[in-house]
Parts: sequence; structure tokens; C-alpha cells
Amino acid sequence: MQLPSEMPSLVPVKGSSNVYAYSYDPQVRTLYVQFLEPPLRNRPGPLYRYRDVPLGVFRRFERAPSKGKYIHMHIKGHFHYGKWTGTNWRTETVLKKNSAEQKRLRERFGG
Repeated sequence: MQLPSEMPSLVPVKGSSNVYAYSYDPQVRTLYVQFLEPPLRNRPGPLYRYRDVPLGVFRRFERAPSKGKYIHMHIKGHFHYGKWTGTNWRTETVLKKNSAEQKRLRERFGG
């Protein structure tokens, strides 16, 4: 996946214990999320990009009272992602083995 020539401006999240900021690029359906740095969660931490996120999913994320819970329930494990390493993107090309999507597939088809 090609990255944009400029990183989109991130929207800060106030009052979250997990998410520092986010951005969405509707042209390529990419959601960028910057989490708070663990373990103290008092400064910006890792930046992730989630690919092929529909606009409707992003709109629900924007309106969610808890951005961290929404990401955990509806984004992690549902979309391919990459993590910014400081110099480039480390891309995960498959969903996590224990992702919600994988669980649904196992339940539906066995395995």
C-alpha cells in the first residue's frame, strides 16, 4: 500500500485513557490511530494505520464515547494494519490468529 506523501493531521482525543489522536483518509479508506504510550499512558505512543476501513465504521468510531473500546471491539482483528516503527511502516499482512474475524470463520466453518 502506498503511503500518502504527507502524513494526515491527527485529531487529538481528550479524556481517553488509550487513544491519543486519530485521522482518516477516505480516498484510500485508511484509519490512523496514535495510542498513548504504555505503561503510564501520559504521552503519545505508537501510531498504527488500519487499511480498508469503510467510512461508516470510521463515523461510528468518531461518535463512540470510548474510542479505545470501539477500536478493541470493531477495528483490531478486523482490518489489516501496520505500525510505524519510527523510520518506516512495519506491515502485518494477515490478521492476528486470535482475531475476531478468525474466530467467526472458525465458528462458521469449523477448525
